[in-house]
Amino acid sequence: MTAGEFCLAIVGGGPRSTYALERLSATIDRLGGRRLAVHVYDDGGDFGAGQVHSASQPFTSYLNRAAHQVGFAADPSVTDAEPIRDDRPTLYDWCRERFATTGDTTFDLEPADAPKRHQHGQALREMFDAYAGELRGKGVSVVLHAEEVTDLVPADGRWEVVSASGSHHTADQVLLITGHSSNDYSDEDGPGEYLAFARRTGAVYMPSAYPLQEALSLEDPRPGSTVGCAGLGLTAIDQILYLTEGRGGQFLLDDDRLRYQASGSEPAMILAFSPSGVFPYTRPINRKDRPHQGRFLTKTAIDKIRKSSGTDAGDDRPRLDFDAHVMPLILLEMAYLHYRTLFGPVAGDLIVESVHEDYERFLTLPIEPGEVERLLPGVEAVVATLPKQLVPEPMLKRFDWRTILAPIDTSAGMTRSEFRLTYLDFLRRDLDWAVQGNVANSFKASVDGVWRDLRGVLSHAVDGGGLTADSHRRFLEYHRRCQNKVSGGAAPEVMAKILALAEHGVLDLSAGPRAKIAFSDRSFVLHGPVTGLNAELDVLLDARVHAFDPARDIRPLYRNLIGRDVVRLWRNTTPGQADFVPGFLDLDERSRPVGHGSITVLGPAAAARGTYQFSALRPDNNDVVMREIVAWLHGFWAALDHRRLP
Repeated sequence: MTAGEFCLAIVGGGPRSTYALERLSATIDRLGGRRLAVHVYDDGGDFGAGQVHSASQPFTSYLNRAAHQVGFAADPSVTDAEPIRDDRPTLYDWCRERFATTGDTTFDLEPADAPKRHQHGQALREMFDAYAGELRGKGVSVVLHAEEVTDLVPADGRWEVVSASGSHHTADQVLLITGHSSNDYSDEDGPGEYLAFARRTGAVYMPSAYPLQEALSLEDPRPGSTVGCAGLGLTAIDQILYLTEGRGGQFLLDDDRLRYQASGSEPAMILAFSPSGVFPYTRPINRKDRPHQGRFLTKTAIDKIRKSSGTDAGDDRPRLDFDAHVMPLILLEMAYLHYRTLFGPVAGDLIVESVHEDYERFLTLPIEPGEVERLLPGVEAVVATLPKQLVPEPMLKRFDWRTILAPIDTSAGMTRSEFRLTYLDFLRRDLDWAVQGNVANSFKASVDGVWRDLRGVLSHAVDGGGLTADSHRRFLEYHRRCQNKVSGGAAPEVMAKILALAEHGVLDLSAGPRAKIAFSDRSFVLHGPVTGLNAELDVLLDARVHAFDPARDIRPLYRNLIGRDVVRLWRNTTPGQADFVPGFLDLDERSRPVGHGSITVLGPAAAARGTYQFSALRPDNNDVVMREIVAWLHGFWAALDHRRLP
């Protein structure tokens, strides 16, 4: 560090580093004649994108966001973000410009298309370099370190940033935006048992999915093998497409449906499974002009329930029970949207009138435990009076939350063949509904309008210890999974490929719900208790993204910070309940470790303050990702103004 120079260390080179440099460069005139150095650390050297969004990601991996819904800079919708730059392309704009200059048809996207993840990575790196160049043009020293930070050591009011190579740099301010890491699950039931079995017998278990090119080579799993994929989420989709299309398989258009043509280099069979036995619902094409604004599920409603029914936790914020207090509002909002979409706005007005008294009592009187559907009778009373002939028969579906969660009824038992055929029918229907979009299709409108558009309201209920300890534990273990299942699925063009693979047979989804891994003498065995499947596996893949957990993190940074009391774990404490410690860091209202105002933490480590941690910036939406960057920036300039430099 040069004498008289103020130093900022940004630890983590993912998308948030791009947004941080964008805001810093847009406001750099505040620097005046002072000297500033910015040191950016990324262990993989993927500056601006990070590993997950790297430009080196395989061509088979998609970004789970429409191209026009991805930005790189603050816009006028972001609170307190002035000044705003005039040139702020979306990812769609960037792809169109790249197509125009190169002729590469892979960049020939429509606004609602799902871009490839490597395209997002290329754009992020280009933007990062541009913003770094702007800073350098203003005299700021921007230094990039392609190495891992292992510790932050207090040093006379500053921080020694220690890297894996042993180098030290002194920083006045530190922005920790490390994103996702990988965890050591060797002592946990499931993954720990798989690792121990693999070490003991030589069975092949791959505990980490990313980077795909390293975890899954072109030779391993070998062509013709039987592969088990433990998970049916977005990570599993990445793995499945990489093992098929990524090995030379092709998707051919046949009567408006895709058909898979095998290359011979893929596994003979990929048996994908999860507790539910089904992929998340296909994400609908967005046809809205603006997000849905809640009619029943609102921040005001949450505040009223907190006041009337919340559990006193010894502070000024009574705790909610998500099942008892929030889920009834969610289902009421979903049913309202569902039937308003089917029957029109007049039906919506009738529903509002019918449920008004029950709704107001729910908000203002103490709530006793009960069914989550308790607010729906008034809705059903209205629907019973509506003329069904106005709605085409294929669209006329009753709102049923339990069927949404379990779309395939296996209560009477099913063979593998029966489950496969039933599930294929479901995948085709869900894909058709997604193409209809989130305005015309009642199911997609209700799910998208609540579980996506109203995430800010859900955050208002949950964040910062908004739930009781027991309810918060259940929210993370159950409700977040439900949310991912109904609203966190892949785009139609991606699920069309998954459907084609399942129809071909290289992707086998016949394990059904509650499938589990057992062991033979030397192999993993996939057992489906509902469908009767028993299949020996040559390879078992773990298809989950690891949650932030400093105690299990394979990297030492956060363990070291906890060990020297720089940071501590956040605890949800509720009288009469066991404390819940989910692994997030304890941060103040400005996302700083308690007692250390010169460090700011954003991203998964800060999930106690913000439940929904996304890294792709959504333009024209007052996106929380950019709001957090703006709040950090205000603190950064205040610290620099306060510091007297020699």
